[in-house]
Parts: sequence; C-alpha cells; structure tokens
Amino acid sequence: MMNPIKIINKFKYLLIIFIIIFLLINPIKGISLDQIRVSDYKNNEISFDDSSDNYREIKVALYTDEIENELFYSPYRRTCYFVYALRDYTWKVNNKTYIFKVDLLSSKDLFRGKLIFNQYDMILFPPDQSRERNKREHIFEKINIELFIKLGGGYFGTCAGSTVSGDMINKPDTNLERGWKKRMLGISDVKECLNRAIPLYCQFIGRSPTSIGPCYAYYSYSGWNQTNDTINYYPGVCLDCPIKKNNPIFDDYHENTRRIRWIGGEGLIIPENTQREITVLASYPELEISDNISTRIHYWKYVGGVKGLISSIFQKGTLYYGFFSGLMQQMYIYASDWERTDSIVQTNLSNMPIMTSEIYPNRNQGRIVRCSGHPEHNVWWGGYIQEVKDTDDNNQYEALYFWKDIKDEKSTIEDEFSYNYWIIRRSVAWVSKVPDNHLPPIYGPSQVCDIYPYMQSNKVNLLGISELANNGITSLELYYRFSNDNDSWSNWTFYDVDKDESDGWSWEFDAEITRGTGYYQFYSIRRVDNQGYYESERAPPGSDCEVYINVD
Repeated sequence: MMNPIKIINKFKYLLIIFIIIFLLINPIKGISLDQIRVSDYKNNEISFDDSSDNYREIKVALYTDEIENELFYSPYRRTCYFVYALRDYTWKVNNKTYIFKVDLLSSKDLFRGKLIFNQYDMILFPPDQSRERNKREHIFEKINIELFIKLGGGYFGTCAGSTVSGDMINKPDTNLERGWKKRMLGISDVKECLNRAIPLYCQFIGRSPTSIGPCYAYYSYSGWNQTNDTINYYPGVCLDCPIKKNNPIFDDYHENTRRIRWIGGEGLIIPENTQREITVLASYPELEISDNISTRIHYWKYVGGVKGLISSIFQKGTLYYGFFSGLMQQMYIYASDWERTDSIVQTNLSNMPIMTSEIYPNRNQGRIVRCSGHPEHNVWWGGYIQEVKDTDDNNQYEALYFWKDIKDEKSTIEDEFSYNYWIIRRSVAWVSKVPDNHLPPIYGPSQVCDIYPYMQSNKVNLLGISELANNGITSLELYYRFSNDNDSWSNWTFYDVDKDESDGWSWEFDAEITRGTGYYQFYSIRRVDNQGYYESERAPPGSDCEVYINVD
C-alpha cells in the first residue's frame, strides 16, 4: 500500500490549484465573533394610543437576511445587538412619546421596493449585511437605498455597514478589495482607503503575509471559534476615541473621549470639496494602535503547506453556505500551522475620523451617520494583547492573539455589554430627524432638556426627558447648582419632584426663591416605584443643561 505522505506529495500541486479555484469562486464570508447574552433582550410591554400627535413611532428598517427566530438571538449572530438596543425603547419629552419600532428588512424585501420613505424613517445597515452581491442585485440595492436617502430618509451603519455606504479612494489591488469596490453604495461623500487581502489565499498567489493590511489582520487573527468566550467576547481593541461635540448626538456628553470597540474598520476620509454638511463626531486616538505595546500585533505567515490544509478538513467544525464553499471555509479557518513574522502591523489611523455625520444636499436633507467602530458591542478596561506561542497547531479558528488580564466586569460600575447603546439610539433618532433637544438620554434613563435661549429671566420652565419603565410609577427629581461667575459652583441641591408622567415631566424653576441672578446648572434623577420596590439611577458626571437667569 502506498504511503499517504507520498500520495499527498504526488498530487499537492493539483490540490493547490483546486483550492485556489474554489477560493476565487467562493469568497470567504465572515462568521460572528461575539457572545450574545440572550437574557439581556427583553420585550417592552408598554402600549400606546398611536392616533395622537403626541405619539411618534420611529420606524427602523434593520437590513438583514437573517431570520428572526431562536438562532437569531444565539451566539452565532451579531445583528440582534441592534434589536437589543432599539426595539420598543420608549422615552418621553414633555407630552411627546417616542418609541423605536424595528422591522427586519431582507434583501428580497429591498429589491421588491419595500424600503419606502414615510413607511420607514431610516435604514440601519449592520456589519454582517455587507456581503458581495451579483451585479443586478447590487444595482437594485444602490438605487433603492440612494432614493430613500434623497427623499429624506436616514442611514446608520457601523464597521462594514459604514464602509459599504461610501467609496474607496485607492485603486483595488486584490480580490478582496475588488469585491469591496463592487459592493460600495456611494451614498456617502465620506471615503476610505481599503488595503485588504485574505490571509492564506494571498500567500497562495505569491503575495507577502503583510498584504492583508492592518485592519484585516486585527479582524481575522482574532479567532472564529464560536464556543470560546475568550475569543468571541474580546476580539479587536477598545479605543478611547476623542469626541467632537458640534453635533446633537454628542453635545450633552461630558467627557472628552468615549471607549468604542474597534475590530478592523478603516479611517474615514472627508473630501476637500463637498456640497454636504459633514461633521466629525469622533476620531481615532492620537496614539497609534500599533504604537501601543498593549495592543500591537505581528503579521503571521502560513507555513503548514498541503499537510495543514488536508488536516483542516478533518477538524470538528460546521460547514456553512453549502458543501464546496463550506469546505473551503473549513480549510481556511482550520489550516495550520502559522508562524509569527517580525513585521508589526502598522495601523496608521492616528487622529483620523472614526465616526461622521452628513446631510444630503437637497431640500429633503436626508441624514447619514457612519461609524468604523462597533458601538453595538461590549467594551472592557485594562489588559493587553498576547499573541499565541509558535506551535504546529496554530490556526485562525482558535485565534492568533488573545486578551489577558482584563478588568472583571463585576468590579466596574458600568454595564460593559450595553455601554454604548445610547450612541446607537441617539444616532438613529438624529438621522430620523427627532428634534435636537428630544434625543434619548445619555447618562442613565433621564436628563433635563437643553434650555433656549441661554439668557432667561426669573422663572424658567424646564422639561425632563426620561425612558418609560415597563412597570411602576416613574417620577423625576430636579437638582440644581449655582454660580456667580460660571466658575465656582455650589453643591448640588434638590429642587422639586414631578410624579405625574401622564403629561411628561416639567418644573417651573424660580430663581428668585433660590439664589437670585446668576448661572444655574441642572440634572434629573429618575425613580421608579414598582409596588414598593424602588429603582433609582445614579447622578450623571455633570449637568444636563445650564442657563443664565437675571432676576429683575
């Protein structure tokens, strides 16, 4: 009987040709990387009379070909993060009630013309929906979404959902780049430079391991194992992104940076000449990801040869997308072994925009928000990236890098899983043209509306914004502090409580009986009384709004 190794060597070139052909005709499709906590999703049971002008449904078309069932909320899916953040989320301002209504809109629905302005306020393009389509499908997709924006609809996309909305400034040089070029919608004037190639495949055609580009390295090296929480829950890097506050989405945010999850998105490039009103909402940190010793990684080279490809076929895995494409995917993610090179992945993202807003230049003024990061994903604090040791079994399924010594979530006061849900909510509300001072709260479930104009006299009417509780009676407490010079401030002082949510929350603040002429800042605290069980939010890190009051 002939030795199996000799058989492999005899047909290895034929096998390599076979693999290359199928990689060309079956592009690798991304697998979900994160562990979803199904228990975090709860239906909101509040009901309303939608015949009133004081009630507004914000209708969100969540563009996905995933079917909503138990699998949709499983660890294998990422689109449901947006459902957790949005569906039936309800808040009230004065006597105006807002609620997000989310429909899953498939590509078939889109091609059949179901994305209709006035039936939907905005389309949300999640990362997992950005796969390549045939030429006819792509044309229909582009025309329908572009028409929706031109008529005044909104668009919000994160990571790949952001990338697909714009265009590339560089000429495509790899199959992956050409695939991305084909799927670009061009509805956004903000562009990107995409340098990407598929690991393993790029080496088969004679390219260097470094040709996959920095962003794809962080993405593909982070692992594909769906059952390992250390892989699924912690891919990519958490970045402390500088925040710009010249847009309503962030103008009530107090800190100078916000921690946002990043898993390989590019920097956004604003054109010098544009007819659109484009605003940078957030930027990449000044310190390069690759210059930070805690977050730098190296490029890896596949050295397993034909033996590593054949052994990958017999690994315990799931074949997705049919037999042949599933077989190619199985070989791609399980192929071993990989060897770390001396080349550090250079990110070159310092100070580039990571999140932007723009307004379409016609009278309908459709709005677009793009984010190269993942506000829908969890964040973490502390820790550092540790690359795996060089063994004969290294593969992309089990990851080529891990996070070590992350701060335990139980030791923090934040909810790491829903940490940035408010960014999603305020972005969706803004592109849906909710009034600027009616956007959902940032710090906890309530805040006080901005006051216009800034100069007021004696008695000032203040309005509260608050999420509505599923059960119990919601009340809002108003706190204020005072300054003579807008520099040195008094301690925070309780002013009044509004316990009647039927007409929203409001207070008539009388400066004459408090501290007289001067500067005032305010914040609210929501309390819910559910049959004797009291729930209270913690105070925000600063004021919700401020005003100067001149007592006559």
